[in-house]
Amino acid sequence: VVVAVPWGRGRALSSQARTQSTTLEWRYERAAWEAGYETEVREEAGRRVTCEALPSDLTGTYYRNGPARFVTAGSEQVVHPFDGDGMVLGVTFPGDGSAFVRHRFVRTEDDSPRGPGRTFGNAKPLWRGMPKNCANTNVLHAGGRLFALWEQGAPYELDPRTLETIGPLEAFPSLAAHFRKDGRSRGVRAFSYSPVPLLGTDIQVFDFDGRDKTRLRRELVPGVFGLFHDLAVTPDYAVFAAAPTRFSWRKAASCFVGATAVGACIDFDRETTTKFVLVPRDATEPVRYVDSGEAHFTFHYANAYRDEDRLVLDIVKSPTVALAAGRRAQPVWRTIDFENDIAMSTLWRYVLDPAKATVLDAYEICDRYLEFPIVDPRVSARPHRFVWAATGASARRPAPLQGLIRLDLDARQPPQLWFPEPHQFCGEPCFVPAAPPEGAPPEGSGYILVVLFDARRRTSDLLVFDAAALDAGPTAVLPLGSSLSHGLHGLFVPDLSF
Repeated sequence: VVVAVPWGRGRALSSQARTQSTTLEWRYERAAWEAGYETEVREEAGRRVTCEALPSDLTGTYYRNGPARFVTAGSEQVVHPFDGDGMVLGVTFPGDGSAFVRHRFVRTEDDSPRGPGRTFGNAKPLWRGMPKNCANTNVLHAGGRLFALWEQGAPYELDPRTLETIGPLEAFPSLAAHFRKDGRSRGVRAFSYSPVPLLGTDIQVFDFDGRDKTRLRRELVPGVFGLFHDLAVTPDYAVFAAAPTRFSWRKAASCFVGATAVGACIDFDRETTTKFVLVPRDATEPVRYVDSGEAHFTFHYANAYRDEDRLVLDIVKSPTVALAAGRRAQPVWRTIDFENDIAMSTLWRYVLDPAKATVLDAYEICDRYLEFPIVDPRVSARPHRFVWAATGASARRPAPLQGLIRLDLDARQPPQLWFPEPHQFCGEPCFVPAAPPEGAPPEGSGYILVVLFDARRRTSDLLVFDAAALDAGPTAVLPLGSSLSHGLHGLFVPDLSF
């Protein structure tokens, strides 16, 4: 791992950065990873599990969403992992050495053979309807309500205790899968986006408190068929990376008749540069477009913050977008070639001047393949020192997400890496702040939660780490009692107990 480090927060940033490096290579079992998409998953209505090693100040509820049903109601094999029906896991910690565990499928719309297709595979003629809302990507807790989110569809409300599906939130026909807290919004800063043929992509940014939304801005980003999966925020801006993605009109007829999945119609234009779209909270300020100088794609952001008149943005960047979408006879996870089909994604920092709409600096923070970056939520939209992420077994090439990495951007400590056994796989980490002692708690004091899938035991566990000592391994292992598929995104709701 090579970590590029700025000379210090609050001072001039230089592209000539100090570096630290390790070259840890691990290994994984391909068949074990594939099993994480083929495991038969049963629902759990709720049970108590005892684990005396759980920290007493770990109190609240952890939720995680992800695709889990890979055979449709019509007995059709789902061929892309992003198209599986969502299952939400809930683990409540009362602080007494026990946990309340449950997981249920999100009951979404019908997927009979005559129903709509899926976004990335299992294509169906578009006259049967747009691709199914699988409600499989993220979870949002706001205003005492819990929602399962998808990329471009209505959020599905769930009972926070039982996880039973209440139904779609009809007032929100579209809500993107990610949201952020910025210290100013009522609830969270959220967004929706919708491609407009021949024109671009319409983005709407709003505050959402679980009941109502207040639209802050609306912007038509010209010339792109947007894939705005995530956003970064500061108190003043919502930030998006507008990659040069285009809808392939030569594939449109094939898509309409159901011969090609919608996701397979998205092309990446390597000759056009990616623009950062800075959407001000103040409606009187213009939206600013900052040319990054190269073509790249971003699924996820670690954090963003203002440093005097500059905007600092940490992103996971790849040279292209690799969706592996299409009409396939075999599921993607059985046929994908990681080294050739998956783009190398690494953590980068961009320093922008919003007033002049220019890039002041850009450099790679870490050259190891990683995804799902997070920071301590207490420093969301503020300067941060630490980043945690999921990473693969190879130091230089893409590999299935399996282990965890902790990066110290001030370079006072070398990167910390932790990997399970080759037949075990972790996904997105979740940071939980520790109960504050007297005085302000330091950044990074808390716990990392992550679900581990064990292919040999055909079961899953929830691991608890000291966030400051990731490489020491988990301090607690909570057996979940079921084999859960590889998940996507989750969150922790402090002090929410049942």
